[in-house]
Amino acid sequence: MTAIRNLTIEDIEKADIRDYGMYTDSLAEKIKEYNAGGNGDDAAIVAALNNFDGSYELLKALKDKCESICAGIEKIAKLIKAKKRFVYLPEGCESFAKCLEKYAGKDLIIEYGIVPVREHRKSLILHLETARKAGDLALGNDYDNTPVKIEEIGGEAKTVFEMAYVPYGKKLSQLADVDKEQVKYVKAAGRLKDADYLETIIEKDMPLGDGVIRIYDTTCCIVDQVQKDVKANRSRSCGKCTFCREGLAQQDMRLDEIEDKAGVLRALDVMKKIGESMVYSTQCSIGEFSGLEAADSIDMFREEYEAHIKKKYCPTGACKSFIRMYVDPRKCDGCMVCLKACPDNCIEGMEGYIHIIEDDYCSKCDRCIEVCPQNAIVKTIEKAPALPDRMTKVGRFKRY
Repeated sequence: MTAIRNLTIEDIEKADIRDYGMYTDSLAEKIKEYNAGGNGDDAAIVAALNNFDGSYELLKALKDKCESICAGIEKIAKLIKAKKRFVYLPEGCESFAKCLEKYAGKDLIIEYGIVPVREHRKSLILHLETARKAGDLALGNDYDNTPVKIEEIGGEAKTVFEMAYVPYGKKLSQLADVDKEQVKYVKAAGRLKDADYLETIIEKDMPLGDGVIRIYDTTCCIVDQVQKDVKANRSRSCGKCTFCREGLAQQDMRLDEIEDKAGVLRALDVMKKIGESMVYSTQCSIGEFSGLEAADSIDMFREEYEAHIKKKYCPTGACKSFIRMYVDPRKCDGCMVCLKACPDNCIEGMEGYIHIIEDDYCSKCDRCIEVCPQNAIVKTIEKAPALPDRMTKVGRFKRY
């Protein structure tokens, strides 16, 4: 390992190193508070990504920083007189672990998965990026920067600024040229913001979560996006905190009901209260932040939720359950091509008769649209017109 200088708490305080990710506490104050707790023989240091981080994008920035991470862990461990040093990595990061072992040796205990906070209640837990900053300070490298990535999400996710270290003082809008008129909302560190958030200056006390700023355009449905994220957070939760386990299950159930056209308005207030309560009743960042996305989204887009619940209508057309598929009886010639191509077996008909789509069973795969030689299949978010409700010969239906 490169020769490194000793660090004092005063050095860290002067450098204003703060924890990275979901929390931005002063590292110096964190160390002082930990030492005041008198942990004695139980003193230990744990470095990891936040448990809430499910993208692991930061590992791309940290892969070349193993020496700095190990140096930071070593120096902070001395300041708290830690008897043990732990690093928690996501599953499948064995190559990253080997790189750490190269600089830290066998005394570093490497585990995989999220940090079991209850087991480490007497440990100083900090972010891998925080250890990197302290290590670069000790090594004499540039530590006064932070990793950021920016994605645009619409039909697909595309990166508009690759994960990279940027100096403080930059605006997010300087990193990515985005048309704010097309921005529906921005998500950073698990919280939802409006388009003006892109004018935020990156500073040391700015929560950056997993390092990715996600910009959602106007084609995104808030219900659909929140539902996906709640399910993802639920799958990462260890389930040991009752409020996290049950809170996410309740939010997930109510979002499913909305998507299944069975939602009720009172569920919105319940989901909001659950998210806000989880902040104070859970042990780690998964519980503290995963419920807040639903709460934020209800505050910002209540009308869109109400459209799903009251009108059974998705304004963006992104929710498959709110898309309607039907056969235009004026164009259908009863050729049975769509019926044979349907993987869901939800199209009824016989040769020479107008075909009928059983919309409740349709997965909206669009296969029928692709194969119909008459272009008779319609996909819409609007109400379907009057259609045949029984077997009707081609050309005989008059109530269109």
